[in-house]
Amino acid sequence: MDSSSHRADNAPAELGKNAATSGIEAPVTPAQAEPETRDGEERGGGANGAAAPEAEAAVPDLWADAETKSAMPEQPAGAQLTPRRDPARFAFGENAMKVLKLPDLLKAAAEPEQIVYAGLEIGEIGLVLSAPGLSKSTLCLGIGASVSSGAEYLGYKPGVVGPVMVVCVEDKPSRIARRIIAAAKAMGASKELIQKNLHVVKSTPPFRLFRRAADTVGVGMTPEAFSLLGKVKALGVRLLIIDPLVEIHNASENENGSMHAVMDGLRVFAIEGACAVLVAHHVSRPEEKATIASSRGAGAVTAAARFGLVLNDIDKAAAKRFAAMGIDAVDLLQVEIGKFNHGRRSKEPMILRRREVMVGPFPTPVLEMMTPDGESER
Repeated sequence: MDSSSHRADNAPAELGKNAATSGIEAPVTPAQAEPETRDGEERGGGANGAAAPEAEAAVPDLWADAETKSAMPEQPAGAQLTPRRDPARFAFGENAMKVLKLPDLLKAAAEPEQIVYAGLEIGEIGLVLSAPGLSKSTLCLGIGASVSSGAEYLGYKPGVVGPVMVVCVEDKPSRIARRIIAAAKAMGASKELIQKNLHVVKSTPPFRLFRRAADTVGVGMTPEAFSLLGKVKALGVRLLIIDPLVEIHNASENENGSMHAVMDGLRVFAIEGACAVLVAHHVSRPEEKATIASSRGAGAVTAAARFGLVLNDIDKAAAKRFAAMGIDAVDLLQVEIGKFNHGRRSKEPMILRRREVMVGPFPTPVLEMMTPDGESER
């Protein structure tokens, strides 16, 4: 495959050539990545496996009511979403393109926003950026516990409650599980929903979803990627968490074309899997205050994201204010919205406190939001 797209015409051959040097078995083709069936039915299909016909809904006349806010239907909190497209079909070649006319555009414009958490939507990529060791994983798993249970986290209630899948290559499943339990307890999440909706991928490193081609220029999706995408579809995953980005590819991180291909591959997960993808990534200069532009490597990483959270140590002015309340700033962090393509970024960062709770005999970190008067919001 080339460095900027994922076409099916030469995918199996290229994947097979790349796999020969890495011990990967025969590649999985897009057709093999279709979701599993349950009791003879495909997800979203009828009793015989055929797609169920969709009822034609009335489309608001947005042209006539351009100035009326109520013309846009609102998405209820915790709504279960239906994918806009058939997630079992890969959109390669000519199937990837459809020309829309005005009636199609008006119908599309009337669809509610499919917000998963804060400004992160179905079909899009979000970033969580910070220096190493600043609790990116804890923040991502907190968001995962929120989306899988419907509980509010850091001032945001998820717009979608449903299955969450975590791909965390650096940490053992036992550590991930304890962090999820700690986050769920801290936010008062439903144990039953967490057990039902939260899935953790157990993998053997190196776990590459994207791999350099033999010419070291092109980047393609690996058999593991197609297998994972099949699981995302089969489970109806609404949020896919990748932690961290560097562990799922062997592309040149500083080469813009290569990283564009990696992010384009994650977009395939978001669109074909009808989910949002949240990616933890490091910053280039850990010693400096991070911004959304501090993303390590090529600018294609930040450019591909439509929503981004940036985690930093608390700044000196805020640290002094909390110190006056008797709160040690060493446990305090701040998170701000660094990128929000579909909305307005907040000016003031949220102050978070990192504390440890006991999960069985194990002390486990959680993040909680602090109010201006120094109290924790549980």
